[in-house]
Amino acid sequence: MDSNTLTIIGTFIVAIISGLLAYSSSLSTKEKEIKLALFEKLGLDAHSTIEKLHNNTEWLILILKNTKHPTRKKIFEANNKSPVDVDKVRELRVRILFFDKKCSQKYESIFSKHGELTPRLFGFSNKSLAQTVPLETPYTQKEIDDFIAELTPLASEIHNVKEYILKKASSKYNKAISSSKKITALAFVILIIAFAAFIFYPINGQTKAQDKEKVTLLESQKTRFVAGYTTLDIQSPSLGES
Repeated sequence: MDSNTLTIIGTFIVAIISGLLAYSSSLSTKEKEIKLALFEKLGLDAHSTIEKLHNNTEWLILILKNTKHPTRKKIFEANNKSPVDVDKVRELRVRILFFDKKCSQKYESIFSKHGELTPRLFGFSNKSLAQTVPLETPYTQKEIDDFIAELTPLASEIHNVKEYILKKASSKYNKAISSSKKITALAFVILIIAFAAFIFYPINGQTKAQDKEKVTLLESQKTRFVAGYTTLDIQSPSLGES
């Protein structure tokens, strides 16, 4: 490889490294701080909101399991001990939708199931949300068993969704921290490869030049030998005649 080609390759590599370092530096500290703050706030709000839903569900299960002849009134009281902030739920729904599609689907699932179950638990009609069962009416044993069978897996699902969203937010938080480090590491790898190439190819080119020089020298010596032999061959008759 000649010096002109090496110069072109070297310039190209330097341009790539400069571009990577420039891109890395463009990820400003302020921009990174904004991303980190968003992921941190989303994680905290998701934990708080979903934890309230989990506590609410657990309270309902406890009343049904541990209260003798539980009534709708007791369930209302349990619901008020750990209420769910509807405004927070709606706000977080939009933020999670922009954050991650799968997280949004899981979030919608648990609140939809809870929202469908609780009106029936409180004695409301599904169509008009009118009170169809008096608050003082106790649940039958079948109703208690059926509601516990629905609430128990829902509580587990709510807990799992909370953990899933927290892990997702934590993962993106860590990626935002290490984003510029990866680019810088890539630039250094390219730089090391470039140095190795500059060291290897000149030696390779020099070796080829030396081999070429040896071949040329051998060819020159061979030509001289053949020329000398021919001269002696031509002169030999005159030596014989004398």
